[in-house]
Amino acid sequence: MSTLRKLLALGTTLSLSLTLAACSGGADSGASGNAGGDSDNTLTVWAWDPAFNIYAMEEAAKVYQ
Repeated sequence: MSTLRKLLALGTTLSLSLTLAACSGGADSGASGNAGGDSDNTLTVWAWDPAFNIYAMEEAAKVYQ
């Protein structure tokens, strides 16, 4: 029973390790210092519902400036 449990743990660890290694990607995915691409001071906010998050967007704009 102990050997089965060890093999199951090893298999799970191996499969999760391979999954993380495959999904890690690389640094070429646009993750450089300037993610927006523009050098001007543009604030881009991604929100699911702008009507719900309007206050948070306005506060973020104040902090950003």
